[in-house]
Amino acid sequence: MNIKTEFAMLKESFYFLRHGQTNGNKNSLLQGITDAPLNEEGINQAKLIASKLKKENISHIVSSPLKRALKTAEIVSNEIQKPITIIKELHEISFGDLEDTENPYPEEFLKKWIKNEVHEKYKMEGLKDLKNRISKGLDKAFQIEQKPILVVSHGIVYYALCELLNIEFSRLDNCQHIFHEF
Repeated sequence: MNIKTEFAMLKESFYFLRHGQTNGNKNSLLQGITDAPLNEEGINQAKLIASKLKKENISHIVSSPLKRALKTAEIVSNEIQKPITIIKELHEISFGDLEDTENPYPEEFLKKWIKNEVHEKYKMEGLKDLKNRISKGLDKAFQIEQKPILVVSHGIVYYALCELLNIEFSRLDNCQHIFHEF
């Protein structure tokens, strides 16, 4: 897909769910591609959201391959009895030298990253590269015939998805979901 079209052909509604809590989330670490599992709270969050999502009209689940997202997707899948497709491009951003460390700019990090002020310094994945990767992943996700889908992934992936689809971004907490209707 040409990134300039930014999903102009997409007319399908979908759900997005950020994964459950990990110890890294609890300790405010930048986890990125660190493959951290859900902690006990994250498992409980996933079970709770799964029971809520059972009432929704979800036909298929797509997930990041990282443990925290995939386990969240599996818990939801078990509850709502829908299949999961793993899409490798939907993994979280690589934080480079900041992987699994405390955020050096707690209030400003996302703004600095969007402005390309930190990604080279810390050898991070930049916004342009992230959007290209997420675009490929979304192409795969939206080719699934069963609609609407539930995308289970990560916070900055959701930011890139919003940018690509021209949707207003709002930060999602662990195991918070949102529905986008087109």
